[in-house]
Order: sequence, then structure tokens, then C-alpha cells
Amino acid sequence: MSQGDGTLLIVEYDQRFADTLALEFRDRGYRVECLDGLEAVAQKSHLRYRYAVIDLWLHPESGLDVISLFKARSPSTVIAALAGYHGGKTAQRAIELGATACLTKPVDIDLLEKALLSGDPRVKLPEYRNG
Repeated sequence: MSQGDGTLLIVEYDQRFADTLALEFRDRGYRVECLDGLEAVAQKSHLRYRYAVIDLWLHPESGLDVISLFKARSPSTVIAALAGYHGGKTAQRAIELGATACLTKPVDIDLLEKALLSGDPRVKLPEYRNG
């Protein structure tokens, strides 16, 4: 399914998890960068990424603030949020702020990529046909 023709920013406090995601997406053809929180994202002079994967819990920051910053500075970036457990109100808020999906860790990489691609109006996913 990979349509890795874009840039991806991963905002994740757990470096090993971020590295694992980065490796998986690089193998699919994405150009990947990893940052560890709101301050690192805010310091970027540009946020020109096609996709972003943002952890909602960034120790001690909130990924919701990162989503808000992204949508203010790069409204066309497609965002998938990650939660360490079923996020409830936090997940709902992430969607309200502009995330395409909120998935629970550990996340299946195929499902994560599909969530990103399905939120991208520039990508046409094949239609699912039952039977």
C-alpha cells in the first residue's frame, strides 16, 4: 500500500519507539525526521511536512499543543495522533484540533500509514470491496 512520496515528522518522547517508526517509514520510502516535543517543534523555522505522527503524551508537554501549533503553521499537514491507551476525551480533542486519527500504542505500522494516507486528499486509496 505504501505511497511514501512525502515527508514525515514524528514527534515522540520515547527515542527507541521513534527510531522504530522512522525505520519502518523510511523502508516505505518516506523522508523522516524525529523531534521529541513541543519546544523542538516550535523552534523549527518551517513545518513543511506532508505527514506528522504526534504522541499525545510528551512528558511533561501535551501533544495537543503540538497539533495546534502544526495546524496554525502548516494546515495541510496530515496528522495521526498516538496515545498510550485509549485516549477518550484527549483523543476526541486531537481530532477536533485537526488530527485525522488517534491510534493506541502499540500501533500497527500498516494501520498508521493507512490513517495518514486516508487523511490526505492528494492520495487515492483503492476502494474496499467485500466479496
